[in-house]
Amino acid sequence: MIIWSDKVLVGHRLIEAAISVQDGLIKGVKPGACPQDVDFNLEGLRVIPGLIDVHIHGCAGSDTMDASYTSINNMSKYLAVHGVTSFVPTTITSSVYEVRRALANVADAMDRGCAGAKVLGSSVEGPFLSPEYCGAHMELLLEDITIERVEKYLEVSRDTVLNITIAPELTRAPEVIQYLRSKKINVSIGHSGASFRRAMEAVVAGANRITHIYNGMPPMHHRETGVLGAALLSDTYAEMICDRVHVDAPAAEIALRCKGPEKIVLVSDCISAGGMLDGSYTLGSVKVQVKDGVARIASEETLAGSTLSLDRALANYIYMTGEPFERAVFTATANAADSLGIDDRGRIEPGKCADIIAVDDDIRPLFVMIDGGVYRFVGNQ
Repeated sequence: MIIWSDKVLVGHRLIEAAISVQDGLIKGVKPGACPQDVDFNLEGLRVIPGLIDVHIHGCAGSDTMDASYTSINNMSKYLAVHGVTSFVPTTITSSVYEVRRALANVADAMDRGCAGAKVLGSSVEGPFLSPEYCGAHMELLLEDITIERVEKYLEVSRDTVLNITIAPELTRAPEVIQYLRSKKINVSIGHSGASFRRAMEAVVAGANRITHIYNGMPPMHHRETGVLGAALLSDTYAEMICDRVHVDAPAAEIALRCKGPEKIVLVSDCISAGGMLDGSYTLGSVKVQVKDGVARIASEETLAGSTLSLDRALANYIYMTGEPFERAVFTATANAADSLGIDDRGRIEPGKCADIIAVDDDIRPLFVMIDGGVYRFVGNQ
């Protein structure tokens, strides 16, 4: 199969090029005019790698914590329409039994395969968080961290856990971080009130990511820069929720200037209300109220994830920071993959997965290819 456009993102440049696809992989990328044997002429559309959402709890009325194949598959189909070709279902603090069920279900869904976006693995957010900065996570179910407690979750996942969020101030956090990294599991610092020193100790121990920078952590003080200071100064990848609610535009620009464009990872942090009407929802077992598209704990003003889609996150990020499209795309593709140590997708290069989308000037996906199969094509409009 051959795809051509006058705007194919190769590296950080949009060029005229034909992409050949075979057996689910990109076989070649040939610069030049449209060949006669082209299967999809996407002239005028910007052809980019499929988006990768590495932090998503739910969407389209479904939640990772439902622990059902139907829910994961439903999420998969909704995400594909929004240009997401692979994703990482994310848990929330619940009982040990419920989290274990959810992780086992993600592994099962990976074995069965989904109709839309591909499941890459799971991410564990909670219960190893700070009570003071737990946000929408249920404080009563939080745990201090030990290797034995972490293993309770890992043992049911069949080696599919890609990331665990940890508050560095927990007593044995450095020891556990080293253990997880030895198993090639990524560690995100998040939902934490740790000092700068404790946060940097976690980075030295191997923590390589920041869970939704600015959110779930105290603001930075000039005499104690804390987790945020460590996030901005360290070489970690920083997730960011660009729904124009969680993070203000100047804050997004500050993060970009401090981290550099290769270390920002756009995430949706979407909950089951994504793509749905305002109303009452749940995040795990937490009651959430959505008004004007903003999700908050029903009894408080605390934000409870988002209703964001990653295509809109990318559009917002460009608007908020002024980043050129050609560089901004990496925050939702290559950077996302790199942050989890995944090297088979996220770029339009020979040998990578043929996860390819084409977007219009408003970053609306009109063509979606997943593993070399065309999922959606609505034409050049």
